[in-house]
Amino acid sequence: GNEIAVNDQTLAKTGTFVVSLQTPIAMINAATIAPGNYNVCARLADGALIRYLYAPTELAVTPSQQLPFIDTLSLHSGVMTFNVHGFPGQIVTIQASTDLATWVPLQTYTFTGTVWLFTDTHAGEYPSRFYRAALGP
Repeated sequence: GNEIAVNDQTLAKTGTFVVSLQTPIAMINAATIAPGNYNVCARLADGALIRYLYAPTELAVTPSQQLPFIDTLSLHSGVMTFNVHGFPGQIVTIQASTDLATWVPLQTYTFTGTVWLFTDTHAGEYPSRFYRAALGP
C-alpha cells in the first residue's frame, strides 16, 4: 500500500541451466519522489512465478540541486506576484534588491510540489526592485 513503482521493464528470459546477469537501471523523477530514505526491491514476474529481490541498504533520495527559477510569464502588475519553480524538498529563498549589489531575503519556502506562488506586497514602495531565487542549504 505504500510502494512507489519507479520503473517497469522487460528482461531477456533464460532457460534451463542458463543464467543471465543483467543490470537494470531505474531513474527516479525528482518532481514525483519526495526526499527521504527508501527500502528498494525488484519484483520479477514470469507468468504466475514471482520473486522479490531486496536491496541490502536503504536508498537515500536527496532534494534536487537544480537551481530554482522564476517564471517571468507569470508576472502580474500591481502587487508583485510570480511563480517560482523547484523540486520537492528544496529550500528556496526569494531575495530582492534595488541596486543589484545588495540582496535582502524576503521569504523562504520549502517545496512540497514543484510550483510556489510568491507575492511581494511591498513591491510598490520602491521605484524599481529586482528579484532572484536562491537555493538554500
